[in-house]
Amino acid sequence: MTAPRESAAHEDPFSRTRALIGDEAIQRLRATRAAVFGLGGVGSFAFETLVRAGIGTIYAVDADVIMPSNLNRQLFALTDALGRPKAQLARERAHRIDPAVQVIPLQTFVDADNLDAILDQRVDCAIDAIDAVPSKVALLHALHARRIPFVASLGAARRLDPTRVRVADLFATTHCPLARAIRKGLRARGISGGVRCVFSDEPARPLGERDAQLLGSMMPVPATMGVMAAGVLLQALIAPAPQDQG
Repeated sequence: MTAPRESAAHEDPFSRTRALIGDEAIQRLRATRAAVFGLGGVGSFAFETLVRAGIGTIYAVDADVIMPSNLNRQLFALTDALGRPKAQLARERAHRIDPAVQVIPLQTFVDADNLDAILDQRVDCAIDAIDAVPSKVALLHALHARRIPFVASLGAARRLDPTRVRVADLFATTHCPLARAIRKGLRARGISGGVRCVFSDEPARPLGERDAQLLGSMMPVPATMGVMAAGVLLQALIAPAPQDQG
């Protein structure tokens, strides 16, 4: 058995990230204030990816608490966390990964009435992982209008194949009923493009016979969507500014 190195406790936790993207990009991530809207099957994985990448400040936005039905796919869902707010659990988990990260938990349901108050807190970028159509339309409209970089997630329920997750503009997606509803809402607000999202092109499986209202879901697809959404956002943050190129 190999003994731990004496210097392990003082090792840079972002040494491998630094080796990949360099000091300047690390500093850019540390200075970034990101927001993750929705901390469920997609959002919890997006949130953790941002934490482990070294984002300095993250707003964790979700009104819900952990329920037994979350245990099969959500990162913060543990049996000893049942009934606890997801936003608070996100903060606690993030600090166990990176004590220096600043996480602001917002246990609130996002709607048109409170979006300005949230986004006015100098949000530099965002991930939309909420599924209520009116809230999602309001959020995407606000982010688009403010020119805040963002990635949205679409429907992950009733799908099994994580290799069918894609990245595209919302108005070029297929096989997603949620996307159709969001497109309709955004078109009514004058938006017909510029909404980058992750989605699955796998046709949704039929609703279960026992409960026609229950949207079946397992971990592989929502987790993949969350990591991909964060990955797309991180690539944009890491890219050199235009004046730095050439």
